[in-house]
Amino acid sequence: MTGEELRRIFAAIHGNFTILSGAEITLEANPDDLTAAKLAELAASPINRLSIGLQSFHEPHLRLMNRAHSARESGQAVRQAQAAGFENISVDLIYGVPAASHAIWEEDLARLFELGVPHVSAYALTIEPDTAFGRRLKKGTFVARPRSLWPGNLK
Repeated sequence: MTGEELRRIFAAIHGNFTILSGAEITLEANPDDLTAAKLAELAASPINRLSIGLQSFHEPHLRLMNRAHSARESGQAVRQAQAAGFENISVDLIYGVPAASHAIWEEDLARLFELGVPHVSAYALTIEPDTAFGRRLKKGTFVARPRSLWPGNLK
């Protein structure tokens, strides 16, 4: 959304509703959309909570999920949002991505703690039948759970 589009939306909201002082107003964005200029524009708006759809800090997982941003951009988006004045930041992470161990998930969480992100929304990777993952699973070109994590192999 452009700054003008945001202004029109907030004008319509304020013209039709009473917004309580201190109300949380959240915008969700992808890391690759959050330039320094865009963040400055958002910080100047009534938006006071930013939800960033990182999904992972692990490059192979981002490629697997067909994300447009890189692992570097994931961390950069959080740091730039903080620099723009956002303190109330939420980050989306996806767990259950096929991996040899839980270490990558633990690394993703550790990275969030290092960045001082106050809220994380964690979502399990789901594979729906008529999606790229679902079609690959049906063809046998995607393994939803590596053998090392099958029941009986967990230690």
